[in-house]
Amino acid sequence: MRGVTLAEDPMLVDRVPTNTVFYCRLDGNTHAVTISQTPNGMRYVYGPMMGAPELVLDRAVDDVLIETHDDIGRIRFGKIRFVNGIYAYNAYYKYAITDENGVALQPDPNSPYPNASFMRGLTVTKNTEIDQPIFGRKCILDRSYDAIATLDSH
Repeated sequence: MRGVTLAEDPMLVDRVPTNTVFYCRLDGNTHAVTISQTPNGMRYVYGPMMGAPELVLDRAVDDVLIETHDDIGRIRFGKIRFVNGIYAYNAYYKYAITDENGVALQPDPNSPYPNASFMRGLTVTKNTEIDQPIFGRKCILDRSYDAIATLDSH
């Protein structure tokens, strides 16, 4: 609608669709990625904070890799991977429960995160070269959300 003054600044307020399982405003504060459950599977949307998405991928749940590793070793992580041709788009969270010496990392009672090592992010890989991303950005933590651990791994 033209001539309407918005009561909020879209760059200060994040709006995410119902059934979102991952939302991330990327560092740099210009782009975001949203992954949500749909009646037919899952949807990946990447694009600028203001404007039309640059990439939208709709996939059946069985065509999306969902992994969580919250009970093995010193690192906890989860990821959702969408494949599109030779590219894979990987949304993730991760954090350590101990330091390199096995000493437990203590949580901050004023933080919603397990501890200071917690992060979310997005990587893009080409030709399944998982260890060599062609794109990688961390999320702005207070502008991100995930429910990956609530999904069934497959």
